[in-house]
Amino acid sequence: MLHHCKLCAYETTYLSSYKRHITTKSHKLKLEMSKKEEILIIDDEPQIRKLLEINLESNGYLVSQAETGKLGIQLTANHPPDLILLDIGLPDMSGQDVLKEIRQWYQKSIIILSAIDQENEIVQALDNGATDYVCKPFRTNELLARIRSAILRNSTNDNNNNLIFN
Repeated sequence: MLHHCKLCAYETTYLSSYKRHITTKSHKLKLEMSKKEEILIIDDEPQIRKLLEINLESNGYLVSQAETGKLGIQLTANHPPDLILLDIGLPDMSGQDVLKEIRQWYQKSIIILSAIDQENEIVQALDNGATDYVCKPFRTNELLARIRSAILRNSTNDNNNNLIFN
């Protein structure tokens, strides 16, 4: 019987070889990358949320949205996404406060996406735990690259937190 890996071109007739193959570190990384990452957009502007939703979904991400900080905190607590895109200027509370609240228990990447380009706001967000800060208007391809990089860091950090016993 031929065993064929669905993620790469590996084929073997030996089950033991196949089992070794699917447990290798590189294969596990491919498997993790093949699952759709979930991104939560916390932004009060419907046009921005729609633009991000279209671009993110067309690049293979699952998207959820919140138009207020409180809803964003709630969604993150109930179903933690792989990454958060957070606006600083929200109607119900400051994005900085949302960031501080979420950072108390959420360890994955948070990218600030804001029209505020003042250095003190950017520094404060990074000091409060933001992974990155992108100013609006943003370049879509650059934002997608930053998202890929942040998600890769998430998976690297997850792998480093695993205990290995011999």
